[in-house]
Amino acid sequence: ITAAKAVFHMLGLDQLLLIPAGIPPHKEMPEGSATADQRLEMTRLAGEQLGLGNRVQVLDMELKREGKSYTYLTVEALREEYPDAELFLLMGTDMFLSIDTWKHPEIILANKLDKLKKSQVEPALQLIRDTLLLDEDDILVPFSAEKGFGKEDMLRLLNQACEEWNKAE
Repeated sequence: ITAAKAVFHMLGLDQLLLIPAGIPPHKEMPEGSATADQRLEMTRLAGEQLGLGNRVQVLDMELKREGKSYTYLTVEALREEYPDAELFLLMGTDMFLSIDTWKHPEIILANKLDKLKKSQVEPALQLIRDTLLLDEDDILVPFSAEKGFGKEDMLRLLNQACEEWNKAE
């Protein structure tokens, strides 16, 4: 939640949407886990702690959806509901490292770096680096689903990271 607030301020966002997952497709919910209603309430309470007032909104769209909670469906629903909005997806590193196994990751990874002028890409990448406290050896790949560049590099790096992580386990 602290990271979400930091990104909210760094990017000057108008609204922060917090969406608890319904049935996560990548992990089993252990017996005794919080119910959907309890997770929604915990998310609401966490959102209140951010001090953003009505600029933070908790949505139950994934909890209401039947079946597994696929992020691409949520992204598509948000694009329909907010057609003129620039949307950003925040996720934990654990999920990012497995994104190549997600259903339709290309829908999720599509971003707006391709809308920047070439001279603006490196400063934007440096802002991401600084915000996330990344080292210079951490790799950031500009990606454009619309123009088709970066996909091969992104998938190669994600696969490489997953293989290294699996070897370490």
